[in-house]
Amino acid sequence: MSAYRIISLSSSVRSVKNWLIKKNNAFHSQTIQDIINVNCHSVTMMTRLVLPGMVERRRGVIVNNASASSIYPLPLLSVYSATKAYVDFFSRALDQEYKSKGVVIQSLMPFFVSTKMSRLRANMFIPTATNYVKSALGTIGLQARTFGCISHAVQEWAYTRIPQWLRETLAMRVMCKARRSLLNKEHSRIFRSE
Repeated sequence: MSAYRIISLSSSVRSVKNWLIKKNNAFHSQTIQDIINVNCHSVTMMTRLVLPGMVERRRGVIVNNASASSIYPLPLLSVYSATKAYVDFFSRALDQEYKSKGVVIQSLMPFFVSTKMSRLRANMFIPTATNYVKSALGTIGLQARTFGCISHAVQEWAYTRIPQWLRETLAMRVMCKARRSLLNKEHSRIFRSE
């Protein structure tokens, strides 16, 4: 291998590392703002938009998609899990305020669902999107806060039986492994394109 190629390769590795660190920095200001806008601002403003008409008609349903990650702190996705906790608290508080006015406001708290975006295979604990939606729709009016399906309720029940210190340690390990996998895939993709 020529000296030029070695120097070029080492500078490429350095630039890829810098790019990956910058791209995957959880505290990148635009990323933070985007997560807050999608998970907090939009939910609040859409609710503000539709709620008065529902109150006037004395009927309506609002289902806000929180997440199971809102229950426990999620390392390496701290901003995401915190904004999902906002959605859950916001929905539960509004449900208390508006149920006497005929408006149902539900907090939906899914674990993993098999979708094109998640690329997860459906199994006993990961329902397909269609099955999850069918099940979750059946909970409207029955539960103000729901995991949407039996398998997700079972997962939540199991997680609550694990001591907090162990749950947080396991979450950190899983999230570190997921991040490493993502970075390796991104690294491979970048080198293939060079």
